[in-house]
Parts: sequence; C-alpha cells; structure tokens
Amino acid sequence: MSAPLHLSRVLVAVDFGDASAAALALAGDLAKASGARLTVLHAETLEMPPYFTAAQIDRLEAERRDARDAAAEYVRRFAAAHAPVPVEAVVVDGPPAEAGLRLAPEFDLVVLGTHGRRGPRRWWLGSVAEEVVRSATVPALITRMADPMPPHGEARRLTIAIAGEPTDASGRWAELLREALHATVVHATDVHGPQGSVHPILFVPGGSAPPPDRRSS
Repeated sequence: MSAPLHLSRVLVAVDFGDASAAALALAGDLAKASGARLTVLHAETLEMPPYFTAAQIDRLEAERRDARDAAAEYVRRFAAAHAPVPVEAVVVDGPPAEAGLRLAPEFDLVVLGTHGRRGPRRWWLGSVAEEVVRSATVPALITRMADPMPPHGEARRLTIAIAGEPTDASGRWAELLREALHATVVHATDVHGPQGSVHPILFVPGGSAPPPDRRSS
C-alpha cells in the first residue's frame, strides 16, 4: 500500500479576476487543511523597446521595480480577501504560463482558475491553464469561475474530478482531497464533456491525456 501524500507547498497563479478568486479560495482552504505554505504568483509582461537609451533603460528598470512592489502589495490584499491563510506573494515579469511552469517544480500542487468559456472542441481550460496542464511535472488543479465556492464556515458540498483512469498516484491525491476538503472525488475519463467541466479538475502528470491542442487544429 502506498504511503499517503503530504502537501507542504501550494502555488496558485492569479490575474485578479473572479476565476483567480475562486482558485485562491480553493487553494487557501486546501493549504489550511493540510498545513501547507501557500504562494500566490502574479506574472505580466512589460516589454522594453529596443531603441531605448541606457538612461531610459535604467529609468524603466526603476519603474519596473516600483510596479512589482505595488503589484506584490496588491497580491497580498487580494489574497487576504479570498484565502484563509497567510501567503507569500511573488510577482514576476513574463508570460503567466511560462512563469507558472518555471516555479511549478518547487511545489507539490499548482492551482489555477479559468473562466470556463466553451469554444470549438470545448477548450474550456483557457490558454494559460492548458499550457500548464500540458507541461507541468506536478499536479495541476483547475477551477472555473462558475464552480460553487461556499463562504468560509459554511458546509462545503464540493466535488472534484480527477482526469483520466484511476492510478496509484491519482488514488492518493483523491484521498488527500477527500480528507482535506471533505470533497466528493470522482474520476473523469472525459474531462472535456459537459459533466467533466462542471467541477474543479485535478490533472496528475502521466495519469491522463492532456486537453486537445488548439494549435494543431
């Protein structure tokens, strides 16, 4: 019998929208229940024009530092409004998916929110979540803005789907989520269908097929 999982570090990426708030609430509850440290990541790209002079570059770098400091403070306020635990705020310059993938190996779990919109072939994940699910070497828990998230203190009636057929690894994750969040955990072999996309979904590396690649169609 495999040893139970121990969750010590959780990463949640935010863009300050409603979907991020839902992801942060879920990640915060999971961190609180498991005693894990919660890190909140915000990433955005600030391009530097190639024609800038050295003085202009120095001035822009100073502005970047000030902007990162202000963004980190905003991350902390955003987290305080949605997560029940203290957080470490990390603000980086770069594409969100790239930043998440770069930091992911340092964590046990990555949590992301998506707006849950449906388009051709039900690409409900969104580009950032899709890229993380495809490439991350650690499990990724994806929640939609539409997922029901009751206020703290209220009885939670949460169902989490684990993508793909049951495996030893996904079974241990199911037990952790079931115990920590008092959630009903199911395995969803078709995570792109109407029922599969209703609940937060956990993708365990090697345990499920990635979502269809929009770039190949």
